[in-house]
Amino acid sequence: MAVALSTQSALLTVGRIADLGRHLHDALGRIDRFQTEGDGQKSRAEFEVMRAAMESARAEAEDERARSAEQLRSDVESRANASEESLKLAKEALAEVEVQLEELKAAKEKADSEASAAFEAGKSAAFKEYVDEVPKFENRGFKHGWLKALAAAGVTLALPIPYEQVDVEPLESDPED
Repeated sequence: MAVALSTQSALLTVGRIADLGRHLHDALGRIDRFQTEGDGQKSRAEFEVMRAAMESARAEAEDERARSAEQLRSDVESRANASEESLKLAKEALAEVEVQLEELKAAKEKADSEASAAFEAGKSAAFKEYVDEVPKFENRGFKHGWLKALAAAGVTLALPIPYEQVDVEPLESDPED
């Protein structure tokens, strides 16, 4: 009768340990999914950074075009001294170029701001998920897991484990023994 009870207790303990192992396996699968999602968010953020860099390059090209327009304006003004009508036309062209330049500067700043915000949002979202999820599944070592399995099975250190005791020498590398 005692052997049957101890066998049944051992089987229940093994079953609970197996359940804990399945839960650990499921948790590791979720960690992999979260990591994949984090990588996806990182890729999207990198894409946004690249897009912002392209917008910045486009804006720089527009700045160069604006500088060229400014140079042309000065050339036109030097020639326009001879004619009042030529001066009036040059000023109108300059006003248009300046309006375009201001629009391009505003677009460049907006693109830079959006890219930075998208990158930071992706980075902080991935980090928050990491911080929230990783501690739940942290590997705390065999001994900690074994003691948790015993506690889950209802076996305390005050109760003897229902199997034959064998003298085992502790490992020299284990600092807790």
